[in-house]
Amino acid sequence: MSNPTPISIRPADPADLPHLPVIESASDQIFGATDMHSIADSSPPSIESYTQAQSLGHIWVATPTNSTSTTGVSAPPVAFITIALHYNCEALKSAFIHQISVLPEYARQGIGGRLIEFVAVWAGENGFKALELTTFEHVPWNKKYYERLGFKVLVGEEYDGEDAREVRERLEEERKDELLGKWSRVAMRKML
Repeated sequence: MSNPTPISIRPADPADLPHLPVIESASDQIFGATDMHSIADSSPPSIESYTQAQSLGHIWVATPTNSTSTTGVSAPPVAFITIALHYNCEALKSAFIHQISVLPEYARQGIGGRLIEFVAVWAGENGFKALELTTFEHVPWNKKYYERLGFKVLVGEEYDGEDAREVRERLEEERKDELLGKWSRVAMRKML
């Protein structure tokens, strides 16, 4: 990990939305190194694809601290995390990490981990019991990275249970997806 850039994490506001597709697209370029060129070459999401999550307060951005433009406006985001809420059952409501992206020039500084930890604290304070996500099984910076952060692959009864219904449905949709379904994916959970 290189020297970490000091960052602030805050809820995304509408002015941040144009930056998010750029961050996500730039972040996806690393997939080209693993012969997953169709992900690296895919079109960036539209700004509108982030609008609902932002209006619900489910996107947070990381911005460099002490970085302001000459107009005094804070610097644009360099990373973001988007969540959705899963209400599988009362005993296990979870925050699902839908997307986390970091600009390549800010990668390997722990920013993604800090965004995940920020969301974990938010989720715990709001009565959620776990974080969940789906990811590529064999990409080194995906499954193994999340395991280092305390996530575990859902298998057997954990995967088949009612408390994993929504993440299971998401994973099954992704496995059928024309792009994502080309590679093995898993569902993961971290209890809070």
